[in-house]
Amino acid sequence: MMDDSVMQMEIAGKKIRVIGKEGVHPETMIYAISFEAKGPQAVEKCLKLGVSENELLMVEITGLRWDEELSPWPEALKDMHCTGEADACLKTLTENICPRVEEKLGYVPKKRILAGYSMAGLFSLYALYKTEVFNSIASVSGSLWYPKFKEYAMTTPFACHPEHIYLSLGDRESRTRHPLFRTTQSNYEELRDFYAGQNLDSIFELNSGNHFQDPAGRVAKGIAWLLRSGRQEEGILR
Repeated sequence: MMDDSVMQMEIAGKKIRVIGKEGVHPETMIYAISFEAKGPQAVEKCLKLGVSENELLMVEITGLRWDEELSPWPEALKDMHCTGEADACLKTLTENICPRVEEKLGYVPKKRILAGYSMAGLFSLYALYKTEVFNSIASVSGSLWYPKFKEYAMTTPFACHPEHIYLSLGDRESRTRHPLFRTTQSNYEELRDFYAGQNLDSIFELNSGNHFQDPAGRVAKGIAWLLRSGRQEEGILR
């Protein structure tokens, strides 16, 4: 089993845990925003999916104010506190957390992946429109029901051309009486088609189950696909 505590620290009030093999410096570093600290499980599932431990280094970030810091703009939603602080959170991530983690590790990766589940999946996709720090993202069971986000994504240019975009959702997540949540799958599908029309390397996968089924496994599938796509791009896979 891979060491799940290469490094732990706190930066800007966020808990940081680096998960991977001691001393390994892969060219792609994975940043994953997590609600329940499932990074070690996701890493183990990545290994079972064929990812080499020599290319797997995850920086798991927890301790966020979930609805507040991951929402792109304020929305008055029942039972949620979506105060629209994503820009400030992204600034903390790119200007404070990433540099300090990489300084501690002693290297700067060639590429970075940002992965997230639920509201963090929304945030991961939003990040592509706001920063050049991340080359690829995984939006896993992301909150793409968020009001006006689909329209934003289809009318706003990326900060830089993303290399790979992984989108996934549970096949039961949109089967709900909540009028916003019912739009999640159709929004994903519209964005899939839109990105395909932009000649972006993207994929949309439907997983079995509802929103709460196997988050770590779904995140692992996204990470494995992104790393595999990166290897193919480098010509390592034939």
